[in-house]
Parts: sequence; C-alpha cells; structure tokens
Amino acid sequence: QHLLHAPFRIANACPCNIYCTLGQAKVKRIGDESSSCSATALLRVLDGAGGVWEVPPEASADIYPLRPDKENQVSWDIGEGQRRKVNCKSGADRLLVRRRGN
Repeated sequence: QHLLHAPFRIANACPCNIYCTLGQAKVKRIGDESSSCSATALLRVLDGAGGVWEVPPEASADIYPLRPDKENQVSWDIGEGQRRKVNCKSGADRLLVRRRGN
C-alpha cells in the first residue's frame, strides 16, 4: 500500500496519449467502416504511431492510440504488397478490428 500526499504529480513517460485514467474511461463510438481481405491471410493494421497490429483470421484487436493520416485514413495490408486504406471519422483515435470468416 502506498500513500500519496498533496501536492503530487502524475507524469506519463509513454510517447503516446494517456489512455489510462483514475476511474472509468468512457469511449464514444463515432462510426463503423468495413472492408474485406482474404479469409486466411494475416491482417496487419498500421496505427499511424509506428505500431503494427497483427490480427489473425477469426480474431479481433482493440487498437489505440490510433493516428489516422491527414486524409483521415488508416492503412492495413495482408502482405504481398496488398496495402489498402480505410476511412476513419474525424476525431477517431481508437479502432476495433473484428475479423469474421468467409
């Protein structure tokens, strides 16, 4: 157990926005987009902050922080040079990717 006495400061050493809060964070859903790819391929989503999220078939990933490009798009690929972009709503900073078969 640790005791905190005022004044104190909480600092974020991570180079991205803080997504942890004291209490519950509220997520506002701002839209849905869909796209398709091979049902058996490994999907890789580029988060715009330097990260690559791999999403295998029949899986999901909650991607944040998300940084769409200046056209409000996020890139993804399935290898072999097949990169595509999907549109994001203005203000999007989180993406839930769900893969369903066939």
